[in-house]
Amino acid sequence: MEGEEDAKEISHGKGFVWKDWSVARGRDCVYIWSDAVALELSNGSNGWFRFIIDGKLTTMYSSGSPEGGPDATENRGEFLEKLQRAKASVKVNTPHKLFSKPAEDFSIEVGNWCLCSKKEGELHIINSEGMQQATILREDYPGFLFESTGEQSIGSSQRPFWAQSSPPVGPGRRPRSYVAKRKP
Repeated sequence: MEGEEDAKEISHGKGFVWKDWSVARGRDCVYIWSDAVALELSNGSNGWFRFIIDGKLTTMYSSGSPEGGPDATENRGEFLEKLQRAKASVKVNTPHKLFSKPAEDFSIEVGNWCLCSKKEGELHIINSEGMQQATILREDYPGFLFESTGEQSIGSSQRPFWAQSSPPVGPGRRPRSYVAKRKP
């Protein structure tokens, strides 16, 4: 991948990477995953998305409220099946890089989602319909941050979802267990 130009779009059948995160486009969703978490971004979403962390499926609503209550086994199974199909659809080749360097004036749109990297080590995922929240992936975080500027209070304007009791871990170290944490 050295010297390869960054991808300009996320197309079906190709694999993509941003830092330690992988990206694949499914039939009706984009999947972004790492060792810690998998995100499912539905093409027609108004800002909600689903994610699996610590083996638990959760829906993050556009209001900034994660779904409470237990996830259904069939929903988790369906999520994992669709993720596996998206992974399997990727042709065996070297994945294409996304945002190897920050770019102020460039973004990639997939369905109602916009991916951009304006700061080194951060990838922002913004829904084009809502524009009131951002899901932020950071290079050394084993999870993601969720920021909301909506009027509904969610306790904090920034909510991280990461592993164990400490947020980021050093390069090359990955936690084994993942739980949602709320930033004070």
